[in-house]
Amino acid sequence: MGCGVACVASVLGESFGRTLRRFATNPKVRRGDPHRRGYGRRELLAVLSAAKKRYRLTLRVSEPKGLPTGTIIYCHGVLDGRGQELGHYLVRREGGWMDPLSPQALRRRLGKLRVVSALVPES
Repeated sequence: MGCGVACVASVLGESFGRTLRRFATNPKVRRGDPHRRGYGRRELLAVLSAAKKRYRLTLRVSEPKGLPTGTIIYCHGVLDGRGQELGHYLVRREGGWMDPLSPQALRRRLGKLRVVSALVPES
C-alpha cells in the first residue's frame, strides 16, 4: 500500500524512508498507517509541492501513452486477497511505467489497469 510514497520517492530521487518522513511531517497529510490504506492524490500533491515540485491533478486521462516522464497515475484493477479492487499508483519513466508492486523494473503496458487520474508535472 506504499505505492504512492514509492512513486513520489522516485520523482524526488530519494529513498522510500526519507519520502515517508515527508508524508509524516507534512501538515496537509492525514495521519495513519500508509501500509494499510494508501495516501490520496491530494496528499501526494501536498508532499510534491512542499518539495518544490509543481504538479497538477488531471481527472480525465484519455491516452496514458502521451503523458510526460514523471507523471504519477492512479489506477484501478489491482485485486486484493479477497478479490476486491484496489487503487494503485505508477510513475512514468523512460521506456515505461515504474510499478512499485512489480518484480520487473518497468512495465511497458498497463494491461488491465484502468487509469482514473494523473498527477502531471508542470513545466
